Amino acid sequence: MSPLDTLESLAEVGQPPVLTDRAPAQRWQQSLAALAQAGGPTPEQYPMLQQQLAHIHSARMSGDLSDESLQTLRHTLGAAMGLATLQGRSWLKPYGYAGDFQVIDDIYQEVRCSDPHLRAWDDYFHAQPAVKAVRNRKAYFKALVQSAALAKGGNAGHPLKVLNVASGPCRDVAELLAECPDLAVHFTCVDLDEQAIAHAQRLCAAWPDQVRFVRANALRLALPERFDLVWSAGLLDYFSAPLFVRLLRKFMSLAAPDGEIVVGNFSTDNPSLAYQAWADWLLIHRSPEQLRALAAQAGAPVSQVEAEPEGVNLFLRVSASANLPTS
Repeated sequence: MSPLDTLESLAEVGQPPVLTDRAPAQRWQQSLAALAQAGGPTPEQYPMLQQQLAHIHSARMSGDLSDESLQTLRHTLGAAMGLATLQGRSWLKPYGYAGDFQVIDDIYQEVRCSDPHLRAWDDYFHAQPAVKAVRNRKAYFKALVQSAALAKGGNAGHPLKVLNVASGPCRDVAELLAECPDLAVHFTCVDLDEQAIAHAQRLCAAWPDQVRFVRANALRLALPERFDLVWSAGLLDYFSAPLFVRLLRKFMSLAAPDGEIVVGNFSTDNPSLAYQAWADWLLIHRSPEQLRALAAQAGAPVSQVEAEPEGVNLFLRVSASANLPTS
């Protein structure tokens, strides 16, 4: 049974089951139930909730808290873990995967639930350093493209060519083109989710000559042209080290000889890790040293790691290699 089906069945019953685990889990359930009854946490309660979620995550990782009990704790929040809230949508995954285009776009726009009894949960979601980092990466991307386009000194006939892999909602692309109408840039946006592409096409409808869309699996991506900038904001931290290296090599093969590849990955220094686990938005966190080591494995001749202001979302930057194989 999916989380969504389970949530609906519990809603019919009216109350989640009472935990029979040892005392800490019962106390966590009572505390979460009180927060749900109060309409969500206040800013003053954020540290307490963060600490509690950290304890829950630690207990789950050590095996002291079962999957079934974790689900019960989530159900304790009732509608606050439903489709009306961002944390609920992260857990229930209505599009079938974590970090879907609609959640990302709602993060970019700081969307909050209109129900006053649930809004505080979205306030809490948006206050997370990890969520702020996602918003920051939009600004990082826009500045990166602007800088690269100006450095190239291109014109309408020779624009900066950007490959955007796992492009999601493309609000960053639409905002940049609206803010910089004279910027000489062309985007090729790749995503596997056809609903994400449809959403992005609507946002970018005003620039049909500057944005094209390709529905494809990144691992099997094959394009005849080469790009000045290959960008992937939130894809590689879902993949193991071997797949990371494989994708990075593919990205390098798709870059022009003097091009650059920039990929995002969440840092091991992520204060929101326990909350992300609570919302079942699981990533492979990596340190700058780990990212540089993976770049070296991929054969990147030069690499560096940057971060957005929160220090949560890291960006590995590597230069392209003209003769790198595509496998």
